[in-house]
Amino acid sequence: MDFVNRQRDLRLKRFESPTVLLATLELCNSYLTVLARGESLAQYLGANLFCNFLEEKFSALLSPNPSFSNQGIEERTKGFGWLNIIRHLDVSQLEDNGDGIYRCSIQGNIVEVSEVGYQMLKSGILQQFIEPWLIKGDIQKELEANEQTIAEASKWYAFALKGTIDTVM
Repeated sequence: MDFVNRQRDLRLKRFESPTVLLATLELCNSYLTVLARGESLAQYLGANLFCNFLEEKFSALLSPNPSFSNQGIEERTKGFGWLNIIRHLDVSQLEDNGDGIYRCSIQGNIVEVSEVGYQMLKSGILQQFIEPWLIKGDIQKELEANEQTIAEASKWYAFALKGTIDTVM
Protein backbone atom coordinates (compact mmCIF):
# COMPACT_ATOMS: atom_id res chain seq x y z
CA MET A 1 0.00 0.00 0.00
CA ASP A 2 1.41 3.35 -0.99
CA PHE A 3 0.64 6.04 1.56
CA VAL A 4 2.89 8.62 -0.04
CA ASN A 5 1.64 8.94 -3.62
CA ARG A 6 -1.61 10.76 -4.00
CA GLN A 7 -3.20 13.44 -6.11
CA ARG A 8 -3.41 16.66 -4.18
CA ASP A 9 -6.83 18.20 -3.59
CA LEU A 10 -8.63 14.95 -4.43
CA ARG A 11 -10.95 13.57 -1.78
CA LEU A 12 -13.22 10.56 -1.99
CA LYS A 13 -16.73 10.73 -0.63
CA ARG A 14 -18.06 7.93 1.51
CA PHE A 15 -20.72 5.60 0.16
CA GLU A 16 -24.13 6.67 1.39
CA SER A 17 -27.60 5.35 0.76
CA PRO A 18 -27.76 5.68 -2.99
CA THR A 19 -30.38 7.99 -4.36
CA VAL A 20 -28.81 8.40 -7.76
CA LEU A 21 -27.35 5.21 -9.20
CA LEU A 22 -25.14 7.01 -11.73
CA ALA A 23 -23.48 9.17 -9.06
CA THR A 24 -22.74 6.07 -6.99
CA LEU A 25 -21.29 4.27 -10.00
CA GLU A 26 -19.00 7.26 -10.60
CA LEU A 27 -17.97 7.04 -6.94
CA CYS A 28 -17.23 3.32 -7.38
CA ASN A 29 -15.01 4.17 -10.35
CA SER A 30 -13.13 6.73 -8.24
CA TYR A 31 -12.48 4.09 -5.57
CA LEU A 32 -11.36 1.60 -8.21
CA THR A 33 -8.95 4.15 -9.68
CA VAL A 34 -7.32 4.75 -6.28
CA LEU A 35 -7.09 1.02 -5.59
CA ALA A 36 -5.72 0.23 -9.06
CA ARG A 37 -2.90 2.72 -8.47
CA GLY A 38 -2.11 0.98 -5.15
CA GLU A 39 -2.79 4.14 -3.21
CA SER A 40 -4.31 4.54 0.22
CA LEU A 41 -8.09 4.86 0.60
CA ALA A 42 -7.54 6.36 4.06
CA GLN A 43 -5.44 9.09 2.44
CA TYR A 44 -8.25 10.06 0.05
CA LEU A 45 -10.93 9.78 2.73
CA GLY A 46 -9.18 12.42 4.82
CA ALA A 47 -7.67 10.25 7.57
CA ASN A 48 -5.11 11.98 9.76
CA LEU A 49 -2.03 10.04 8.63
CA PHE A 50 1.51 10.40 9.95
CA CYS A 51 2.85 10.53 6.39
CA ASN A 52 0.84 13.76 5.90
CA PHE A 53 2.45 15.17 9.04
CA LEU A 54 5.90 14.30 7.64
CA GLU A 55 5.07 15.85 4.25
CA GLU A 56 3.99 19.05 6.00
CA LYS A 57 7.20 19.20 8.08
CA PHE A 58 9.46 18.40 5.11
CA SER A 59 7.70 21.10 3.07
CA ALA A 60 8.35 23.61 5.86
CA LEU A 61 12.04 22.64 5.91
CA LEU A 62 12.72 22.38 2.17
CA SER A 63 10.07 24.50 0.40
CA PRO A 64 6.27 24.48 0.24
CA ASN A 65 6.25 22.63 -3.07
CA PRO A 66 9.03 20.70 -4.73
CA SER A 67 10.47 22.50 -7.74
CA PHE A 68 10.67 20.77 -11.11
CA SER A 69 12.50 22.04 -14.17
CA ASN A 70 10.69 19.85 -16.71
CA GLN A 71 8.24 21.66 -18.94
CA GLY A 72 4.62 20.52 -19.14
CA ILE A 73 4.75 18.08 -16.23
CA GLU A 74 2.00 19.50 -14.02
CA GLU A 75 -0.16 16.39 -14.40
CA ARG A 76 2.70 13.96 -13.70
CA THR A 77 3.82 15.78 -10.55
CA LYS A 78 0.42 16.37 -8.90
CA GLY A 79 1.09 13.88 -6.12
CA PHE A 80 4.86 14.18 -6.16
CA GLY A 81 5.73 15.68 -2.79
CA TRP A 82 8.83 15.72 -0.64
CA LEU A 83 8.15 12.32 0.90
CA ASN A 84 8.08 10.73 -2.53
CA ILE A 85 11.22 12.59 -3.59
CA ILE A 86 13.15 11.67 -0.44
CA ARG A 87 12.02 8.06 -0.70
CA HIS A 88 13.44 7.73 -4.23
CA LEU A 89 16.37 10.15 -3.97
CA ASP A 90 19.98 9.15 -4.47
CA VAL A 91 21.70 12.24 -3.05
CA SER A 92 24.90 11.46 -4.95
CA GLN A 93 23.01 12.16 -8.20
CA LEU A 94 22.16 15.75 -7.20
CA GLU A 95 24.36 18.00 -9.33
CA ASP A 96 25.09 21.71 -9.08
CA ASN A 97 25.42 23.42 -12.45
CA GLY A 98 27.05 26.48 -10.90
CA ASP A 99 23.84 28.33 -10.11
CA GLY A 100 23.45 27.09 -6.52
CA ILE A 101 20.50 24.85 -7.46
CA TYR A 102 21.02 21.10 -7.28
CA ARG A 103 19.17 18.96 -9.81
CA CYS A 104 18.58 15.26 -10.40
CA SER A 105 16.09 13.05 -12.16
CA ILE A 106 13.60 11.10 -10.06
CA GLN A 107 11.03 8.97 -11.86
CA GLY A 108 11.47 11.02 -15.03
CA ASN A 109 11.10 14.38 -13.26
CA ILE A 110 13.97 16.86 -12.90
CA VAL A 111 13.83 17.90 -9.24
CA GLU A 112 15.48 21.12 -8.11
CA VAL A 113 16.81 21.62 -4.58
CA SER A 114 18.41 24.67 -2.95
CA GLU A 115 21.85 24.56 -1.36
CA VAL A 116 20.27 24.37 2.12
CA GLY A 117 17.92 21.59 0.99
CA TYR A 118 20.85 19.75 -0.55
CA GLN A 119 22.79 19.88 2.73
CA MET A 120 19.78 18.56 4.68
CA LEU A 121 19.22 15.75 2.19
CA LYS A 122 22.93 14.94 2.09
CA SER A 123 22.96 14.50 5.89
CA GLY A 124 20.53 11.58 5.53
CA ILE A 125 18.48 12.52 8.58
CA LEU A 126 15.26 13.17 6.66
CA GLN A 127 15.51 9.77 4.99
CA GLN A 128 15.59 8.12 8.42
CA PHE A 129 12.05 9.32 9.11
CA ILE A 130 10.54 7.39 6.22
CA GLU A 131 12.72 4.34 5.56
CA PRO A 132 12.73 1.42 6.03
CA TRP A 133 9.92 1.11 8.57
CA LEU A 134 6.23 1.38 7.95
CA ILE A 135 4.05 3.68 9.99
CA LYS A 136 1.85 1.31 12.00
CA GLY A 137 -0.76 3.94 12.82
CA ASP A 138 -1.23 4.69 9.11
CA ILE A 139 -1.63 0.99 8.40
CA GLN A 140 -4.29 0.67 11.12
CA LYS A 141 -6.16 3.68 9.69
CA GLU A 142 -5.98 2.10 6.23
CA LEU A 143 -7.42 -1.15 7.56
CA GLU A 144 -10.26 0.76 9.23
CA ALA A 145 -10.95 2.76 6.05
CA ASN A 146 -11.03 -0.43 3.99
CA GLU A 147 -13.32 -2.18 6.48
CA GLN A 148 -15.71 0.78 6.56
CA THR A 149 -15.65 1.10 2.76
CA ILE A 150 -16.47 -2.60 2.33
CA ALA A 151 -19.34 -2.30 4.82
CA GLU A 152 -20.72 0.82 3.11
CA ALA A 153 -20.36 -0.72 -0.35
CA SER A 154 -22.14 -3.87 0.86
CA LYS A 155 -25.03 -1.78 2.18
CA TRP A 156 -25.17 0.11 -1.10
CA TYR A 157 -25.13 -3.15 -3.07
CA ALA A 158 -27.95 -4.60 -0.92
CA PHE A 159 -29.96 -1.40 -1.40
CA ALA A 160 -29.40 -1.42 -5.17
CA LEU A 161 -30.21 -5.14 -5.39
CA LYS A 162 -33.42 -4.65 -3.40
CA GLY A 163 -34.41 -1.81 -5.74
CA THR A 164 -33.77 -4.01 -8.77
CA ILE A 165 -35.81 -6.88 -7.32
CA ASP A 166 -38.68 -4.52 -6.36
CA THR A 167 -38.67 -3.08 -9.90
CA VAL A 168 -38.78 -6.52 -11.52
CA MET A 169 -41.60 -7.81 -9.31
